[in-house]
Amino acid sequence: MNHTTRHILLFGAGKSATVLIRYLLDQSVYYRWKLTVVDADLSLAQSKINGHNNGTPLSFNISDARERAKAIHDADIVISMLPPALHYLVAQDCVAYGKTCLRHLTWMNRCVNWKVKSTERACSFFVKWGSTRVSII
Repeated sequence: MNHTTRHILLFGAGKSATVLIRYLLDQSVYYRWKLTVVDADLSLAQSKINGHNNGTPLSFNISDARERAKAIHDADIVISMLPPALHYLVAQDCVAYGKTCLRHLTWMNRCVNWKVKSTERACSFFVKWGSTRVSII
């Protein structure tokens, strides 16, 4: 068992994040994870955490650079389940703070692809998804 508590920050508490949030919370006891779920709708984030001791709901506007940077700075790993046009905001902050960032690949598009090109030097590998090059930071 891992003896160091790790902080996972997950952006987006929509339908596609439900199973992942449940899985991370279930595993959090064994792996000593703390999960923070950020969503524009605080009640949605709260419902996904469902009172779990290792979960914290949080709400702020993702465009608020100060709030976003603070949350990312305090995390060990960041997962973005945000809509495509918002992924790059999280990716840029992750690169700035040297954080590992995982993104929901299904929703990647060209908009995100060109905005992330400047961060490619920090990416560990790339995945081809259709005709779009997707970076995993």
